[in-house]
Amino acid sequence: MRIRGFTEDDVELLAGLARDQRVVRYVGDGRPWSDARIAERARQALNPGDWGEVGRDRWGIVWCDGLTGPAAAGSPGDEVGVEPQTERIGLCVAKFAAGDDAIEIGYWLDPDYWGRRLARPMVAAVVDWVDSGLRRAGRPPADLVARIQPANLPSAAAVRGLGFDCVAREAVPRPGGAGADDVDVYVRRAARIRV
Repeated sequence: MRIRGFTEDDVELLAGLARDQRVVRYVGDGRPWSDARIAERARQALNPGDWGEVGRDRWGIVWCDGLTGPAAAGSPGDEVGVEPQTERIGLCVAKFAAGDDAIEIGYWLDPDYWGRRLARPMVAAVVDWVDSGLRRAGRPPADLVARIQPANLPSAAAVRGLGFDCVAREAVPRPGGAGADDVDVYVRRAARIRV
């Protein structure tokens, strides 16, 4: 897997995933995003700050090499005689919040690729992308944080398998102030990062 920066060609992918109830079920209020919210996130993604610049996010597109056949076929390599392909399978974001030394990561895997054991390798690619981006920018390693709703078991398993520890459960207010949702806070300490 590899990650490249978000481009104008990726706005349609963002929009498709953000409108898909299956994808956003564990994001924010769990409802598909409005056109205005998609447009705002696309603007942010197309105008990234420098790595580690406070208040700016870095968005990326996740590509997977060697997939074969239609996504519904099962795990990679299931079909004989089909040429491997490189495909966009999702997107990711690294958030650099003011007053927080940790970097929050987020990721969405296209549902066409669910059930193919790609979640953990995808999250590993996101972690590597953040680590290498910080290194290239001359910044020190940072703690990485993933906030995951408790019912999102595949995402929790992916980060735990990569050395993230669940350190807290917090209530996150829903947009518009209509209640709150619990999220588990998973952290990978910078001390665990190999340099």
